[in-house]
Amino acid sequence: MYCSQCGSPVNNSGTCSVCGHVQAAPSDVSYSSTSGATPAYAGYGKRVGATIIDGLVLIPIAILLVIGAVAGSSGSQVVFTAAAYGAQFAYQYLLLKNRNGQTIGNRQMKTRVVAANGGPLTTTNMARRAGFSLGLSLLMLIPSIAALASLVAIADIVFPAFDKKRQALHDKFADTLVVMA
Repeated sequence: MYCSQCGSPVNNSGTCSVCGHVQAAPSDVSYSSTSGATPAYAGYGKRVGATIIDGLVLIPIAILLVIGAVAGSSGSQVVFTAAAYGAQFAYQYLLLKNRNGQTIGNRQMKTRVVAANGGPLTTTNMARRAGFSLGLSLLMLIPSIAALASLVAIADIVFPAFDKKRQALHDKFADTLVVMA
């Protein structure tokens, strides 16, 4: 179980071992498939909110990289474009890994990403989840398949609104769930 305030592990008494926050209902904060409990899946609005916040965090980095790409030669444009995609991947991967399944957006919306079995994320889960979006972004750069990749990206955005477990396509690909923290 993780603290809803700072994302750190919570001890058996329901108190955060780092910030001391007492969890309101410890059994509602974590999810494990072995507990037999149904997780509280994050709603579509919470997911969209977290995505918007994460996008706002990445905007300053993207602006700097775009300025560098526009100001540079065609060779440097490729480097800056690759850096922008690398920053997006690193943001998702590193924050999910180091913050108990929470990006900045997840933390603000009080959600977190877990493995579909309810356990902590594995390296494979994190890499596949972050890599899905990166892969789609790269496919959109190929003119002959850009339209198809764009349709998949749109489906990824709307899928959680209709899915029983509120999973996006990238969650299904990575075997992850977004649950309430």
